[in-house]
Amino acid sequence: MLKGIVASEGLGIGKAFIIKKFLCKNLKPRSISDGEIDKELTRLDSAIKKATSELAQLKQRADREISKEASEIFQAQIMILNDPLFMGEIIEIVKSEKVDVENSYLRVMNKFIGLFEKMKEEYFRERADDIREVGERVIGILHGRDSKSLQKSDDEIVLVGSQIGISDLMNFDKSKIAGICVETSGGTSHMAIFAKTLEIPMIVGLTDITSKITDDLLMIMDGIEGKVILSFDEPTLNRYKRQQEDYYINKFKEKEDSARSDARTLDGHVFMIDANIEREEEAMLAAEYGANSIGLYRTEYLFAEYERLPSEEEQVKSYSRVLKAFPDKPVIIRSFDLGGDKQFYRFKNIKEENPFLGLRGIRISLQHITLFITQLKALYKSSPHGKLHILFPMISSIEEIHKIKEIIKGVKDDLKKEKYPYSKNVKLGVLLETPASTYLIDDFSREVDFFSIGTNDLLQFILAVDRNNPYISESYNIFHPAIFRSLKKIIDRVHQNGLWTSICGEMASNPLITPVLLGFGIDKMSLSPPLIPRIKKIINKLHLDDARELADTIMKLCKSEEIKSTLENFHRNCIKAQEVSDEMPPLRS
Repeated sequence: MLKGIVASEGLGIGKAFIIKKFLCKNLKPRSISDGEIDKELTRLDSAIKKATSELAQLKQRADREISKEASEIFQAQIMILNDPLFMGEIIEIVKSEKVDVENSYLRVMNKFIGLFEKMKEEYFRERADDIREVGERVIGILHGRDSKSLQKSDDEIVLVGSQIGISDLMNFDKSKIAGICVETSGGTSHMAIFAKTLEIPMIVGLTDITSKITDDLLMIMDGIEGKVILSFDEPTLNRYKRQQEDYYINKFKEKEDSARSDARTLDGHVFMIDANIEREEEAMLAAEYGANSIGLYRTEYLFAEYERLPSEEEQVKSYSRVLKAFPDKPVIIRSFDLGGDKQFYRFKNIKEENPFLGLRGIRISLQHITLFITQLKALYKSSPHGKLHILFPMISSIEEIHKIKEIIKGVKDDLKKEKYPYSKNVKLGVLLETPASTYLIDDFSREVDFFSIGTNDLLQFILAVDRNNPYISESYNIFHPAIFRSLKKIIDRVHQNGLWTSICGEMASNPLITPVLLGFGIDKMSLSPPLIPRIKKIINKLHLDDARELADTIMKLCKSEEIKSTLENFHRNCIKAQEVSDEMPPLRS
């Protein structure tokens, strides 16, 4: 038996599949002549292009199959891959020292890995993994390896490796992965975060496990106690199979409880918890996890799904299915938010210095009116199936809203001429994600019916931090005091104008932050369906007055660390204490 650290809880039984990495340590330096320098640099350029293309494809798949956060890891790796400083040092070694490109790359890679591994913060030490993963990919290409194709297996497998990255995971059918065992530690690594998202058990810190097993060895992973059992008898296997079944039955019950219950504080205040979805079929999944409705349907994924322009009919079918899933509740569908990191083939030739500040969101819609009109017609055609709310992204001026309403008027006129029925009660909303939009809430309130706060983009714009830039992403701090003060002002301003607002970004799914949002008076929260039971449980253990008092305290703090520790203390003293109280047996008379 081996003992490690639980990075993602759960129980798994399956056959070992050892992830074998390209062994850079076996590379032998090769001197080159002056005449070979250009040839070596051409090889490097080709390898970088090939690696960039592979990572872009993995980014698209991660976006579809895991989450947006997973796809952002590959975006960050693309940036490392093409970093001018990194590349400049490699080229300099090739030219000045006349060393072959594989070994030049390896030397620079190891230098940067060493720099990051020496840093005190665990976050930065783990960025070394990204550099290693990118470097091994490039050196592997230079060494003539083929791209990995999707590995198929009829059996459940446990991935085992010295290190396992998201790109390794993407090579397998995830429904067949029973668990992940890793030699190095790293409970907060990217892989650990996504193992939790995918509900795959993961144990780290299993020293030398790859030398103790062989492929296809049946193994038991106890991802509750951090044990890996390699040798066992039939009764032990059967006992773990029963425990595994019980564990997942309990998880299922937690989901069912969430589906049946409200998010209600101990003093009886009920909050709406909606779901963020990316595909129409996820609407039913949202209901299974207890969502009140859909708080954000990201329609740009239709474009990724079809890899072409989806027709009006295809869009009507998709929007109608989502509305029918919650026919009596407001369903918020966002107009396509293309651009930035969500590239569509029609716009791939557009080169921008700062794509996140460039042609994206409503700006693309208003420049490509035909696309926008097609989507709006499809939305209005689907509107009789429910209570449609349309949300517009990246709004920063009143002129944009006027233009949208003018286009909608034209769409309605066309539908009237075609005698096509549509709801007269479609609501329009603005996604508050640019600083400009937060200063214009009074003006916008005269034009629209509701707001939603997109904290992911709002955070990066307020803090002036590119959240995809691996060198400064530590500064993308969700506990920054400016963020909390901005949210409080936004919520108050919206309420003063008699409207409501939801929050649909990353902050909505952070259990530490949930009490503050309630204390600020947020009307709704929208988050990924699997996270809904956890946030509901937090709300069910709160008194609203305590949440309001916490919110007042947070507004007086001016350091991120103070805010984080105050929220952690509140969680420990109020939420965890309540859990202990709930678990105490009743007193006997």
